[in-house]
Amino acid sequence: MPSYREDAQPDKIKEQVLQLDSLDNFKPISNSVLVRINEMHDEITYGTLTLKLDTSFEVGKHAANKGVVIKVPEKFVYSKTPNINTSDWDTDIEAEEGDLVYFDYLSGIECNKVECEDKLYYILPYHTLYILKRKNKVIPLNGYVLLEPVIKEEGYKDFKFDREQAKYATVAYSGSCNKKYRNKQYFDDSAIKAGEKVIYGKVSGLFLEQEEHSSFNGNKRYRIIQRRYLTGIIEKGEID
Repeated sequence: MPSYREDAQPDKIKEQVLQLDSLDNFKPISNSVLVRINEMHDEITYGTLTLKLDTSFEVGKHAANKGVVIKVPEKFVYSKTPNINTSDWDTDIEAEEGDLVYFDYLSGIECNKVECEDKLYYILPYHTLYILKRKNKVIPLNGYVLLEPVIKEEGYKDFKFDREQAKYATVAYSGSCNKKYRNKQYFDDSAIKAGEKVIYGKVSGLFLEQEEHSSFNGNKRYRIIQRRYLTGIIEKGEID
């Protein structure tokens, strides 16, 4: 029988973790995905030294943001009327059982959580998933693209440093377009492909991972942003 931890407090409902004896009878609904969390980002390694972290300080910097898909909903439910269980866009469910997915860390902090056989699971809205890794494939979800920042050397003589160029980057990975948005002014341009240099607008795109816990693709850092926020493709030449 499911039960809540005894230490769960009514005024801290987001911290409650439901205890389940088995996941066999658990069925995700309302666009929810069941994700097993394998890394809690509660330690960091420098060479041979491993440090335990107090994750209650700067929670967002150390929040879990990836896990393995265990169960997905049968279909993605889209509604023109805003409500808590639907997203602002219509898309296909591409994630499958066994995929490694990266997700919005804030959703991970706030979502319902389940423990079963000493393993922790997050029940996440599908629209909070950024990308998935399936063997050697990287597939952005929900209309997102992964951007590789353009780095240029700046400075003078002996005082030189690398600086990320603002507002433009190279598309490292692109996935499927969203079908439509609740706000009709938005749409996904299918011309945006991997290798394109693009300009983005007021939405700058978050980093996929915090630097301290970066592990994706050889610890390279990528920005994650939806296609709808890209404002141009640079077809030739460079930007200074």
